[in-house]
Amino acid sequence: MEKYQNLAQFQQEMHQFFEDYKKKLGINPAWTISIEEKQIRGTYGEVEWDFPKRRFWVYINPKMNQDSKELRDSIIHELLHVFLMPYTQRAEGMLQFLPGDKQVKMNKTLDRVEDILVKKLTTSILGLDIKGERCGKNMRRTDR
Repeated sequence: MEKYQNLAQFQQEMHQFFEDYKKKLGINPAWTISIEEKQIRGTYGEVEWDFPKRRFWVYINPKMNQDSKELRDSIIHELLHVFLMPYTQRAEGMLQFLPGDKQVKMNKTLDRVEDILVKKLTTSILGLDIKGERCGKNMRRTDR
């Protein structure tokens, strides 16, 4: 794959992949989801969200996503986090009934399970070998 020649080419393809895969994944069209490029140290992308307001921000690192394959893979990966968000939120809601220390432990476990699930789904959709660095601490809430 050829590397992007300029930022405009990167942005155009980023927005095209984003719109295409939002539709293909059947992400709720009533949600407000935006995408933009952002320098993120050591990761391909990340998601921030305010789930009660159904607002999501997907950030893609242009330095890590240097060709269309990497860019497409990262966008699908981040959109899968958005796609799974209602289910993750329901599971987190059930954790509130646990004692504090167990709640924290189960929340961390839930985060790991979501990362594994997103990696597996991305691999299934793309038929790729997803490396471990695709996931990690790449999601942040804005409602806290």
